[in-house]
Amino acid sequence: MDNKPLLEVSGMSANIGQFRILEDVSFTAHENEITVILGRNGTGKTTTLRTLMGYVRANAGAAHFQGHSLSGLLPHQVHRLGIGYVPEDDNVFPNLTVEDNLRLSIRERKPNQSEALERALTTFPDLKVAYKR
Repeated sequence: MDNKPLLEVSGMSANIGQFRILEDVSFTAHENEITVILGRNGTGKTTTLRTLMGYVRANAGAAHFQGHSLSGLLPHQVHRLGIGYVPEDDNVFPNLTVEDNLRLSIRERKPNQSEALERALTTFPDLKVAYKR
């Protein structure tokens, strides 16, 4: 199994307003592995993801996804590289079903979309319960 870096973050720092939220964040997420960011409320988990997506500008450091620099990219440009961000709020698209939300997030187009949907439901089994409602 190839274990090459998928996402590399080094020395990333970011402010929200006058507050320094991230200070020298570094990690590597490898292909074919699950990487988790853990911490108490207020430790910068969401800000880390929002900074990677381009919603928050980094003051320092670098981030690369599959060798592509994320520095200065807008959220839609980061998404085109293959990174998605789904906030924890359950009201992003409140009128859509679980299936609708999943289909929106799938980059492949038909006929591969059904296979990608099944992959998502297998990866996140709790969604399968909500999906069948």
